[in-house]
Amino acid sequence: MTPLHLVPLGTEHLAALREAMSDADILRFTRTPDPVPEGWIEKWLARFGGDDRFAFAIVDAEGQFLGYAVTGPVNRRDLEVELGYAVTPAARGRGVATEALRQLTRWAFEFSTSFTARSRSASAST
Repeated sequence: MTPLHLVPLGTEHLAALREAMSDADILRFTRTPDPVPEGWIEKWLARFGGDDRFAFAIVDAEGQFLGYAVTGPVNRRDLEVELGYAVTPAARGRGVATEALRQLTRWAFEFSTSFTARSRSASAST
């Protein structure tokens, strides 16, 4: 399998997102509306602009878009988060989804550890 990376999902990925989100399997297994209304993808992407939802493009070593990986709202109190992903048809069957989920899971644990450390630090000084 080609090495892949998770990079912040942004407006530079809109064309690739439009193409991916028109795939029958992605439509079937996600909450993406069919057909995708004009402007929906931009609004969906904007939901990840704060500090409680995160979105990443799955890209290969050359920067080729292979899919996306996202979190639902981060529950900071209980340190819980839902992880989701979708890969393009060309990326399927190559271990891309498995590796992307592995990296996203690692990111989530690192994120929660970071949050826990900040939380303890703040509590100790209060």
